[in-house]
Parts: sequence; structure tokens; C-alpha cells
Amino acid sequence: MRITTNSGQLLLERDGELAGADLSGLQLLSAYFKDSSLRATNLSGSFLNSADLSDADLSNACLAGAVMEGVLCLDAYFDEADLREADLNGAFGFRASFRGADLSGSILRGAHLEEADFTGATLEGVKLGRDQLNGSTVLRRADFRGANLRGWIGEGAIFEGATYDVRTCFPQGFDPKANGMICRNDDGMVVEPE
Repeated sequence: MRITTNSGQLLLERDGELAGADLSGLQLLSAYFKDSSLRATNLSGSFLNSADLSDADLSNACLAGAVMEGVLCLDAYFDEADLREADLNGAFGFRASFRGADLSGSILRGAHLEEADFTGATLEGVKLGRDQLNGSTVLRRADFRGANLRGWIGEGAIFEGATYDVRTCFPQGFDPKANGMICRNDDGMVVEPE
């Protein structure tokens, strides 16, 4: 496996494939993983700031405690991944998929995750809202059907047009409708919440 930056600078070279590899605790700043298969790869505690994960498959990967500030993850797959306590501050992930992923305690301040799919994901205690540059977490048109959002921390997240259903768990006192969210059933039909 060969890992480079966007400019071609060599970060790491080893025998073997990326998928399923143990890359835990490594400094992979600005790494170029576009279109890569990182399925079941262990990246826990790694530093992936400003990495390009666009169109990458990180399904079932372990990214617990990874620092991923400013990561680019357009159309990336994090399905069933372990992202507990990961720092995705300022990440940009248009249409990224987090289906069934565990993001408990993660930092999503200032992240732009428009049209992301969080179906069945656990986001308990996730930190949303404004980052140090006063940028909001943007979750427009994201899908939260069946997701657990209990105990999220922060103000100023933008949920306009995001989808939820009767299985979605929200923090006490949070009004999804007042925050521009739309209740839909499994067929995508708009329904009135119970």
C-alpha cells in the first residue's frame, strides 16, 4: 500500500492492502484516499486532518478517536463504522453515508454534511453547532430516519429539510418541525408525527 498527499508527497509505504489494514495512531495529514477501499480498516486515533476521503468506502472501519478536522468526504461510505469520539470539526461530506454508524460523542461543529444519510446511526452526545470560526453544522436534507440523536450538545445546527421518522430519538425539548425537519415514512411519504 502506498499513501500520498494530494500533491503526491509519500506519507506511508507498506506491503499489503488498505482494506482491513491496521493504520491506528498514524499521522496521515492531507492523505489522499479518494476512491479507495478502506473497508474494516483500523484508523482509530489516527490524524487525518484535511484528508481526501471522497468516494472512499470506510464501511465497518474503526475511526474511534480519529482527528479528521477539515476532511473532505464527498459521497464517502462510513456505513456501520465506529466513529465514537472522532473529531470531524469542519468536515465537508455532501451525500456521505453514515448508515448504522456509531458517532457517539463525536465533534461535528462547523461540519457541512448536507444530504448525508444517518439512517439508523447513533449520534448520542454528538457535539453540533458553531465551530471556532463561527461556522454552523449544516445538515440540510440529511436523513435521520431511525437515528438516535439523544443528548446532542450545541446550538446553531441547521437541519432545514432534513428527514426523520417516528423511530428517530431526539434530545428532550427539541422540536424537529420547528427546526425545519420533515417527518417521512419508509416509503419517503411526508407524514404527520404522532
